[in-house]
Amino acid sequence: MLTNTFLQRQRIAAESPELPTALVPVARPLTIQEVADYLSVTHGTVRRWISQGKLRAHYYGRSIRIEPADLDKFREQKAKATYDHVSGGGH
Repeated sequence: MLTNTFLQRQRIAAESPELPTALVPVARPLTIQEVADYLSVTHGTVRRWISQGKLRAHYYGRSIRIEPADLDKFREQKAKATYDHVSGGGH
């Protein structure tokens, strides 16, 4: 279950993506489901990114958590990679 603070910061981030708070809205480690909700992807997609080594995660017994700094780094890399193949109009 997402916390109220998480939902509030997520709403602020969506409304104002240029703000520094738009990166990762909380300071505590996030669950896979929280990351999936924040990035608007499925739980399975986040697990795949972790297993592929694209997103760093920490294991605490059977629990998996993602540090906000690792999520920031992942989002920055993902944003760059998304447009790497674009060459000015398809030339």
